[in-house]
Amino acid sequence: MSTTSKRVQFAPQNTFYSPPATPSPTFSEISLPNSDGPLTPPTITAALPTAEHGTRIHTALAFRPGMPLPISWDVTARPDTLTFNPNLGFAPSHASRILAEPATSPPLTSITLLCDQLPYHISVHPGATLSASSPFIPLSRPLPPLSGEPGSVAMPGTPYVSVHDVLTVLYATLRLPLAPSEYVKLPPATQAAVAKAYNTRCSLIKDPRRQEEERRKGVKRVDFVIAAGRTRFTGLGATKKGRDIWVLNLG
Repeated sequence: MSTTSKRVQFAPQNTFYSPPATPSPTFSEISLPNSDGPLTPPTITAALPTAEHGTRIHTALAFRPGMPLPISWDVTARPDTLTFNPNLGFAPSHASRILAEPATSPPLTSITLLCDQLPYHISVHPGATLSASSPFIPLSRPLPPLSGEPGSVAMPGTPYVSVHDVLTVLYATLRLPLAPSEYVKLPPATQAAVAKAYNTRCSLIKDPRRQEEERRKGVKRVDFVIAAGRTRFTGLGATKKGRDIWVLNLG
């Protein structure tokens, strides 16, 4: 199939999130070692994005235009490929602790992400899981070790939305298939852009068998951000819609 073809395929069935389980009282708080020093780097001086009632986003997730990014991550890749910016004080040895921390202060039991490049909102809950049919990592499991941090993993099972939850749910949501009924409702120009992104994404897989397998999985939500040319995570910004509603910025 030519990479310029506008033909697309769709998955035979949709994959849905299962409702998050009620958190165990034993995870009401996490005891973290403090030998590695503070997790909020003093070199970042700009104010954190703040929503209603003074709710703030975690330093590692904060959107700050014109400033160095705490996280380097292409959202089309698995979240265990991300790296933290050591120039901002995020040492590799801090990675698991950062991922386990609450995504907001004070901690929230759910947050919603809005994004200009997506016709969906993304709901993030603590310990959310994907259905068994999903080929991707269950969200209830910890991420594999980050680069430069052998043997260390994020801490799952918290009763609040963690940094880990935000990144993993974002990735998993983008990997969900696009239903034909959703595709036909898109404007013709958007259909063409999404179809091109789908074909380009599949063509980048060099192994012919894996490429054909990916084509059979059909158009995915990630094709929206590929079509927009915005696949880099640049942080979450506050809104006036509520302390649990945040804007996902991609660059």
